[in-house]
Amino acid sequence: MLAISLFFVSPAVVGGWQKTQALRAAKNERETLLADRKKILGPIITEYAKYQKMTSQGNGKLFVQLVPVSKSTPELISAIQDMANISGVQVLEVQINASDDTKDTSYGTISLELNLVGKYSALRTFLQSLEQYVRVLNVKSLDVTIDKKNQGQFEFAISADTYFIHRTK
Repeated sequence: MLAISLFFVSPAVVGGWQKTQALRAAKNERETLLADRKKILGPIITEYAKYQKMTSQGNGKLFVQLVPVSKSTPELISAIQDMANISGVQVLEVQINASDDTKDTSYGTISLELNLVGKYSALRTFLQSLEQYVRVLNVKSLDVTIDKKNQGQFEFAISADTYFIHRTK
């Protein structure tokens, strides 16, 4: 009788033992994977914390570097003309509207309306230059039409905003 009971019970005990061993191996594998991921993500988390600390301790210094204290409209027009010349587009018209009606904020807005002519590749280069420009510049809209006067050329209408800090009196 003992032999019969061992015959039926032993597979359950051995099977349970094998299952436990498999679970331990899977747990160890997952712990190793988690440790590897922590090792990879650790430096990224550390650098992000440094970045957050630098931007919060800047006391507005970083903001002032990106957003000038004055409107500086001539500098803005000159920079746009330089970017256009380098990228190969021709500036047809620049309209600037400086808005000081943002009394609730510490910054003002300069709205730009640019009309340009050039090839599509030149437009891409010009937009990349705008993106890399030192001042914060948000392109709101871009309209592209075929230039009927010049074959292979396009007319571009760009609407954008840039900002300046209000001077405190």
